[in-house]
Amino acid sequence: MHFPLCLLTLWSCGHISGGVGSPTEDHQVIGTAQPVVALTGQEVVLPCRLQPTLDAARMTVEWSRPDLAPTYVHILQDGREIFGHKNPSYKFRTSLFAEELPNGNLSLRLSKATLADQGLYKCFAPSLESHTLIQLLVGATSQPVLTIIKSEDGQIVLMCEAKDLYPEPVMSWLDGEGNFLSAGPTINSTHSDSCYNIQGNLTAPRAGPFTCRIQLQHINYTLEEQIQLTESYFEPRRTEPVVIPVVVCCLVLILVVIGAVLLWYWKSQQTSNRSPAVTITMRERSNEIMEMEENQAELVYLVQENQNTTPVTDVVSEEEEEHGEQNAIGSAPDPTKPHLLIPLRRSKSLPIGADLQSSMSTLRKPSRRRCVSISMTAPIKISRRESNRNVR
Repeated sequence: MHFPLCLLTLWSCGHISGGVGSPTEDHQVIGTAQPVVALTGQEVVLPCRLQPTLDAARMTVEWSRPDLAPTYVHILQDGREIFGHKNPSYKFRTSLFAEELPNGNLSLRLSKATLADQGLYKCFAPSLESHTLIQLLVGATSQPVLTIIKSEDGQIVLMCEAKDLYPEPVMSWLDGEGNFLSAGPTINSTHSDSCYNIQGNLTAPRAGPFTCRIQLQHINYTLEEQIQLTESYFEPRRTEPVVIPVVVCCLVLILVVIGAVLLWYWKSQQTSNRSPAVTITMRERSNEIMEMEENQAELVYLVQENQNTTPVTDVVSEEEEEHGEQNAIGSAPDPTKPHLLIPLRRSKSLPIGADLQSSMSTLRKPSRRRCVSISMTAPIKISRRESNRNVR
């Protein structure tokens, strides 16, 4: 009874093993004949599998690049990755699909592709002594930028520009119907990281949609940017509204300058007119001083005429004169004594009490002609400055 059970067990094991196959001379490592294209910064998968299907979970799988040193990109042995011989530039960027290994999938997943990753890769299964080669192409792209330029002669020029492209780009222009248009020469330039910059111009013949197409031929990759031109771009130029504010500002500036010139001229005229007035004022002042001196002489003469009642005292000193001025000014005349009225240029009645000089100093200030009452009983004092004056 146990013999059929044993056969059944052996058959089941053989069926399971035979379902994924066993290593034979017919098993091969197969890749792809077409190059694999990737863009910088993206994740890319390099396809590799066993044909017919075979469980590769415990197999040794080696991925390498013959042009590198060390050549190994990824090594899997007994289900674990071996880091000892791996190239440092691929550290933490490669992996296999562990869940697909039982199905014979040996594909390599490469993350964050760079231009340096471009090259020929080898997928090798040592136990089968079979391998395959896969070509990886890496490109760099950027979105084209379209700019509208209106030339001085009224033509509309479209400028298309793109930077950091790889491999070398080719530019072309298309109209709304997909027809190629003749354009000006394109400019390609390279920089230190082997990327290209491209720029080209197209003079738009009419309104409508226009497309700038940039092709990276080696990786069969195409970039496009479209723009729609309306009829308003082809209308003749009109005077911009900004001209009116500019004209207004210029007029205001001119008026300000004219006003400043007129103000300067007016001030200069005022200054020139003020000088004669000052001259006239000084002349009048001089005449008044001369008239005041005449009045002083007349006063002395009248006093001497009345010497029978008012004796003239000797000349006094400067100190006495100043003291007499303070006593003379503001003192009231005695109504019991005779007074002499003399026409002078002061409004006060100044009695000749102690000092004649105070009366003289009062006369020096010009004003309207008034009468001065002088008491004839008080002694008259004459200062040294008036002692040498000739009396009429």
